Amino acid sequence: MSLYTFLILVNSALSWVPLGRLGMMSGIAAAINAICEPFVGLFRRIIPTFGGIDFSPFVAILALMALRRILTAILLPTVY
Repeated sequence: MSLYTFLILVNSALSWVPLGRLGMMSGIAAAINAICEPFVGLFRRIIPTFGGIDFSPFVAILALMALRRILTAILLPTVY
């Protein structure tokens, strides 16, 4: 699992927790959201929520996995 995938998962989990004004935790959550939102936001604009559940982080992680496989196949071709 890459660091960015982990941050997307943490950001998704933190969205369920009401942080309010908890000082440092609120600042950490805001920083993680600022890092993840540009990428996840791309999918959030395309994919609607279903029953109040946002599936865009899941799709963003799938896109990261696919992109990683594609880049690995292009940059590190298998020699037989």
